[in-house]
Amino acid sequence: FTILSLVALALLLCNADRVIMSIVGLPMSKMNGWDVKVLGLIQSSFLFGYALTPIFGGVLADKIGGARVLLGGLLVWSLATMVTPLAASTKSIPLLCLCRVVMGLGEGVALPCMNNVASRWVPKFERSRAVSFCMGGFQSGSMIGLLVAPLLMSRFGIAGPFYVFGAIGVAWAAVWNARATSYPRANERVGEEELKFIEDGGAIVDHLRSSSSESSSSSSGKEIDDEVVVVTEVEKKTTPWKMLLSHPATWACVVANFVNNFGFFILLAWMPKYFNDVVKLNLATSSWFSALPWATMAVSGVFAGILADRM
Repeated sequence: FTILSLVALALLLCNADRVIMSIVGLPMSKMNGWDVKVLGLIQSSFLFGYALTPIFGGVLADKIGGARVLLGGLLVWSLATMVTPLAASTKSIPLLCLCRVVMGLGEGVALPCMNNVASRWVPKFERSRAVSFCMGGFQSGSMIGLLVAPLLMSRFGIAGPFYVFGAIGVAWAAVWNARATSYPRANERVGEEELKFIEDGGAIVDHLRSSSSESSSSSSGKEIDDEVVVVTEVEKKTTPWKMLLSHPATWACVVANFVNNFGFFILLAWMPKYFNDVVKLNLATSSWFSALPWATMAVSGVFAGILADRM
């Protein structure tokens, strides 16, 4: 539960950090004289980086563990978040866009890492509710970012939301580094009973470490690092790309995600501006109305995960 809670918090920060610009971009564009095209470029530059790293992040998570990749990704996007107001203060659009691209590169690994961690830490029969719990944090991040950003701006200025959320991310990284491991077997806080429950339930097992615990002290081997103790022959399975890419279910998922994200990011980026410019609501009220869809998504997603496990 601790690991999943930390993953949910990481995903909360992921969405909160990206949505800050939807709120702060309004007064920032007025201060700098940006028109809607420039603001759109700044908003979308995040997605240029975000689109590049999900596949890379997933492959890397499978190789070295989602815990490590998530740590690196969160540090990258948190530091980029903290640097964003400094880049904006230079009045350089390319520099600000570059900062947003780097932020997107870091955030792109978050969801693949979440799935990797869940597959190793959660039994199969609880997998859907575990993923939905983490995604509840993801959707809550949009809600919290939209609601908290105006409050932080009123207290600390335009740079306040970036510094506060970025600093929380760095603090999260320190806790994660101290408590998380790629596999539960490598975590000293996991007891034998809990470990048996996880591994016997169908979670992906660390074969190298598992073989180490079953081998006698006279077994030949050598220490490599804290994650791998004994060199063991493990069957290497190649990914059946041809089969996956020719299966209708794969493309159904691709199309569904494309359509979902098309609407998702339009609403995420432009709802506050719509309520502010068209409906003539102030920034704080605009953020409240903009947060409503993400609040309902967070709640419905958790219940959908519980229902999926039972069905």
